[in-house]
Amino acid sequence: MKHMTIGMFFLLFNFYIGRDNGGVVHLIPSFVGYAFIFRGLNQLHDENNFFARMIPWSGGMFIWHILFWIVSFSGGMYVDNALVIVIELVPTIIQLYILWQIINGIQDMEHRHGNDYESILLRKAWYGLLAFIPMWLFSLTAPQLGLLFFIAMLAISAVFLYRFCITNRLYRERYLS
Repeated sequence: MKHMTIGMFFLLFNFYIGRDNGGVVHLIPSFVGYAFIFRGLNQLHDENNFFARMIPWSGGMFIWHILFWIVSFSGGMYVDNALVIVIELVPTIIQLYILWQIINGIQDMEHRHGNDYESILLRKAWYGLLAFIPMWLFSLTAPQLGLLFFIAMLAISAVFLYRFCITNRLYRERYLS
């Protein structure tokens, strides 16, 4: 689960800089996060089907994000708001689906191991991430709220990562020790 925790950092804290041509370059590439999550899922795939089913999804997202990063880094991408919605919304929904299934896998482990890894609190933090989608769409129509949106998303991501770190620690203490 340690690798998934590291991967969450790369997924949730995705900073980028703008380019003169209107494109962006991601400073913390998401594909690194998916590589860590892929490794973590492979380590836990025997635990339950939730983890095993997410291995191809995380591999696909790794490929998508590495291609997206290469194109954006080379400056070959200029996008307007309508295209951003398509390019970013679909992977965001898939990311939320992967995280949801990981939480379900953790909850399944709780039942089978007879331990509490606080998956309920992790699930509540996930709902905060889910609130990100309408906030993000609204920020595209009201760019003056961009800083407020950025701060809110940073806080939501920090809470989710904190909850995942707690879950990871509890798993290591209660099951691996």
